[in-house]
Amino acid sequence: MGEIKVRLKRVKELIDSHEWQRAYDIVDRILGEDSGNTMARVMMGKTAIELDKPEKAIECFRFAVKSQPDSMPGWQGIIAYFNKYQPEVMANDELLEAYRRMLESIGNDEKLQVKIIEMLRGYTQQLILKGSTEGLQDALLRLIDLTGDGQAFKEARVDARQKLIRLMLPKKYEVDLRELEPSQLELLLKTFHDLLSEFDQTSLDQHFPQEHLNTLLRLDRTSDAVRVARDYCDRFGTAFAASVIYMAVLCRALQTGTVSNQDRPDWSYQDQVALEDKQHPLVRIGKAFQAFVERNYEKSADLLDKALSNAKGIPSLPAVYTTPLLTSLSVLAKKYLGVSLVCASASDESVVKGRDLLEEVKKDLKDQQVYFFLGHAQVQLADLRSAEKALNEGRKVLEGDHDAMLLLSGLEADIALTRKDYTTAEVQSEKAQLVDEKNYILHYVFFRSLWDTERRDPRRCIAHLLRSIELYPNFAINHIFLAFWKWKGEDDTEVAKEEYELAYKLQPNDPRIIRAYTDFCTINHQDERAMTILRDSLTSFLQKPEDVRWITLRLALLCYRNRLWNECVNNIRLVLRQNPDDRLVQEFLADALTFRGNYWSALGTFDSVVQMAEERKAALPEYSLYRRATLKQMLQMGEEAEEDFILLQKESSWFQDMCLISMAQIEISKAGDAFRQCIPSVGAQCCQKAVDLLTK
Repeated sequence: MGEIKVRLKRVKELIDSHEWQRAYDIVDRILGEDSGNTMARVMMGKTAIELDKPEKAIECFRFAVKSQPDSMPGWQGIIAYFNKYQPEVMANDELLEAYRRMLESIGNDEKLQVKIIEMLRGYTQQLILKGSTEGLQDALLRLIDLTGDGQAFKEARVDARQKLIRLMLPKKYEVDLRELEPSQLELLLKTFHDLLSEFDQTSLDQHFPQEHLNTLLRLDRTSDAVRVARDYCDRFGTAFAASVIYMAVLCRALQTGTVSNQDRPDWSYQDQVALEDKQHPLVRIGKAFQAFVERNYEKSADLLDKALSNAKGIPSLPAVYTTPLLTSLSVLAKKYLGVSLVCASASDESVVKGRDLLEEVKKDLKDQQVYFFLGHAQVQLADLRSAEKALNEGRKVLEGDHDAMLLLSGLEADIALTRKDYTTAEVQSEKAQLVDEKNYILHYVFFRSLWDTERRDPRRCIAHLLRSIELYPNFAINHIFLAFWKWKGEDDTEVAKEEYELAYKLQPNDPRIIRAYTDFCTINHQDERAMTILRDSLTSFLQKPEDVRWITLRLALLCYRNRLWNECVNNIRLVLRQNPDDRLVQEFLADALTFRGNYWSALGTFDSVVQMAEERKAALPEYSLYRRATLKQMLQMGEEAEEDFILLQKESSWFQDMCLISMAQIEISKAGDAFRQCIPSVGAQCCQKAVDLLTK
């Protein structure tokens, strides 16, 4: 036995000097003499690995740990075997047991900390691969607590912290943090902090700064997230950190309606977010807010609509953005989009969309502006019952808020104006201006309460109109009233035309503006401009059927006045397609056909009007009957014309004298025919009848 020990000592010397084959041969002879020698088995395993004999190596190591379970060299040999011959990362129970045995054997010997790092990293990796969490957190914490300044220690700590974070957050951005114990939550945040404070960009998975910020935001620790994000912007250059800072300042701006001087530095982070993507939803929301503050509601609505769209808007952002802060920002953005759509008033459809958005966000925002503009949208849509509902609900929800009650008085004034309750409109709108003097709607309502009651004192009435225009120059209806005042109140036709033209450019499809502007043009002999406006309106296909009717008729009348008979007839026929039994329009068509020279078509139209009245046993259509008779007279249908004139002379209160004249003309025509046929007696009788008719 003593000889074997000496020989084993010699084997160790050969191994230390890397004389693997000689060492292998000696230990092989030793095992031939003593096959159960554990130390010899371990040495053979070591030399077999170096001589690339993997089967022999693992056989020796397994024999060693089986015969002596506490044989650390045997377990260490198993680890060495797998590291060399099966380096692929996969779960292995034998390797896991080897690491566990080694850690138990080493303990906390400070002299072996490097070896402890190796064993702990291997052990934790095997636990993770196996999907076992038992003992994993303790092992990771033990690895983190190792002290040392070398690179190996730093790499071990960063690896352990990353694994610990992944243990507590197995799915990025999806774990419900409320399920974690308070102690675990604090451990998670501390691990993030320690991990990210020690290492730079080159040694760190870039997901971890984002995850840290996401975790803070999901815990509603926005101020902490912003503070940390500033540090990460400088150290890691991560775009998400800039987004966090900008999201926070955006929320504050949307809540207060302004960017404070204190927030100006954070607002500049918009540029960093834009560097990553100029069309980033956050950038669009920021630009939309700036447009909203400048009362450019059309631009604001367009940007916010894109920022909230499913395509490239907030819903398309990566999962890291999914935080309460983004949710709050989305709700606020919807509020601003709703208000922008209502104020822009591009069409009823846009107002309806704005109303629906405000209806959606009111449950999340106890906001006086939400209820004010929700009610105002209902007023614009002529739904006063819903407007009153919004007013009453707002007063109930915001009860006790003095400023909110004052602003909602403005909504009450808006409703009262629509109902022509001018006293209430005046009092309540003036009261609301105490809390929101820059609200153009309040000035408009106050102006209208004075204007509609003909109290048009420029010092009060027109002053509020001008203030409303100053606050929101794109509110087209204001320019219509100012134009009328310049026209009739100050006799300044040129300025009036400029205001009408401006209103029309702002809202070219608003029927109120079309009516007012074409009235002005018609009265001031600018028929060509009026017809152009009416034609453009009809080709836009944006008018309601009831508006299309009067616009088409107005265009037909102007064409009639300007002898554009073909266009006149075509427009009248368009109206008749919708309501073919409209007697007045039928008569208008017949007159236009007459002037166009289509006498037989005109006669047929007048005839159909008369026949329809007879079939319905309605009152005698005197004008149609008279015009039918005159056309028959023109077309040499004297007897039939005379019958109509006789009937009309008996029944009509308007056309009696004209009928007598026409009947006399018929008799004179008969007399002429008789004289030409040399029947003077008949001619004389006809002349006498004509005289009798004219002298009645």
